[in-house]
Amino acid sequence: MGNKKNISEKISCVKLTLTLIIFLIVSPLVIFSQQINESMKKKIIEQNIDIAKKAVENRDAIVKELTNLASYAQQYYRKPPVFGGGGNSFKGWTVPSQLVSTTNGKYSTIVAKESVKLIGIGKIKGQDNKNKVKITMVIDSESIVSTTINN
Repeated sequence: MGNKKNISEKISCVKLTLTLIIFLIVSPLVIFSQQINESMKKKIIEQNIDIAKKAVENRDAIVKELTNLASYAQQYYRKPPVFGGGGNSFKGWTVPSQLVSTTNGKYSTIVAKESVKLIGIGKIKGQDNKNKVKITMVIDSESIVSTTINN
């Protein structure tokens, strides 16, 4: 009977040793895996912040350029036709050729007699990280009527 007891104790000792060995092998792997996951999470967060920052900067630049274009259009509206203006009409106004495409985006218009719709498409993807920033600004002879920011 003492022999069986010794064998049982030895088996328990081997099980305990194996459990300890497995713990010692797996434990660092789990910790390492968690560190990798934390590192990857941090990198992904940093990338998302960078993407969002670039989108905001592009949006701001497009709004600034659209505001400048609005000013040009309003000057054209007020200027008499004799001096190359619209004589109280936006008809005939176009985005100056050197401003149709800039480092920030591309610009187009829809011109009516009493208003202009300015459209700016950015060069950076917006918040959805799929479509480019798009801003639409509507102006009349005196003011910016509306600004719509998409993405």
